[in-house]
Amino acid sequence: MLGDLGANALGAATGLAAASVRCESARWAALAGIVALTLASERVSFSKVIEGNPVLARIDRLGRA
Repeated sequence: MLGDLGANALGAATGLAAASVRCESARWAALAGIVALTLASERVSFSKVIEGNPVLARIDRLGRA
């Protein structure tokens, strides 16, 4: 888990990268992806998805004792 600080930093970096793209269609695609993930998060528990996928679960456990 990133925690608030990590999530905010990741969000800021992602937003800056998306805003820096010159191609307008790429920015619209990024926005559509964000909206899709936000809507999906209302229906699906991302924590359960991560726990159910061995690769994602292993990545999620990195840095933990």
